[in-house]
Amino acid sequence: LHPSETLADAASLFLREQITGAPVVDEHGICVGILSATDILSFEEKRAEQPVAAAAHRPHCFDTWDPGSTWWREFGRVRDEIRPRLDESVVEFMTRDVVSVTEDTSLGVVIRQMVDAHVHRVLVLDSARRPQGIISTMDVLAALLRAGHPRQS
Repeated sequence: LHPSETLADAASLFLREQITGAPVVDEHGICVGILSATDILSFEEKRAEQPVAAAAHRPHCFDTWDPGSTWWREFGRVRDEIRPRLDESVVEFMTRDVVSVTEDTSLGVVIRQMVDAHVHRVLVLDSARRPQGIISTMDVLAALLRAGHPRQS
């Protein structure tokens, strides 16, 4: 993603590529942040950080699953509130403090960083902070499963 792209652009990329996050890189290919689907859905927190406090209006639709009509009305309100934000820049929602590793970082260190930072992906960056790849929690689980259950020929 580029800083000039919008949340709608990011959401389209995520859906098309079936991913839940991507690095945000400047015109020189330098990583300036990361945007996740969770960041996009954090519009309520972003609004709460603005001068007009929104704590009394915090939705409860994501707290517990209620398949009844109350949930559906809440979903409609959330949808209507996020729609205008889709034209906002990814920069407004991205995480600037990127959890990253280098290509030679051990798997143990990668796992520890994920757990300590409560993230589902870490970026693999080169010495100039250009993205070389992404390691997700699912990548780690797959590697551990393969290592623990080698295929027999």
